[in-house]
Amino acid sequence: MILQAWGIKKEYRRGNNTFLAVDDVSLAIAEGEMVCIAGPSGSGKSTLLNILAGLLSPSAGRISFAGQCYDSLGDEELCRLRASSLGYIMQGRSVLPNFTVLENVILPRSFFKHEDQTDAKAFPLLERLGISHLAAQYPSSLSGGELRRVSIARALLISPRLLIADEPTGDLDEENSAGIMRLLASIAQNGAAVLLASHDLSANACCHRTYGMKAGRLGSKPRF
Repeated sequence: MILQAWGIKKEYRRGNNTFLAVDDVSLAIAEGEMVCIAGPSGSGKSTLLNILAGLLSPSAGRISFAGQCYDSLGDEELCRLRASSLGYIMQGRSVLPNFTVLENVILPRSFFKHEDQTDAKAFPLLERLGISHLAAQYPSSLSGGELRRVSIARALLISPRLLIADEPTGDLDEENSAGIMRLLASIAQNGAAVLLASHDLSANACCHRTYGMKAGRLGSKPRF
């Protein structure tokens, strides 16, 4: 298994009260698998994905990626892991306004020295996502759907062993959504693990497994 999580919890305090955004979640994903977590807004999907990507620390539980436990890694080591092996498509807009589309896509590779840090790999991705003509444009001139595809290209640039995608089709129309789901499925077919969160049950058709999430708990099938 490329990713394993055991007993993940995330607790928040509101005054004198506490609540669990993620409540005792265990999950394992193998390379070549495409797994969906489905559920309504506020069910804990994004919090769980942020924890699995190493961006948010759990209140309890353990996570292992490619045999490395997150709690044994420092911040820089986690950053290197994400820059080399773990792609993350965040929910919402995550592109930087003062960088062009191409600069946004290749930005993660600039944090650490890579021998193959060139534009050559970025352009085919932009072409595949239908935004190569926007390479020199700035985010302010792009639509929500175009910005989403920039985020997807950036996550795919490293050819990740694990791709985590939070509502990857949230800003796209039906035709472009179907194209992105086919792209994610092809990534899994080529050997990467793909974990996505969605409130759209149509994502099930492309996935090997689908879990439902509600009130922080992961079930065996979608629950709304």
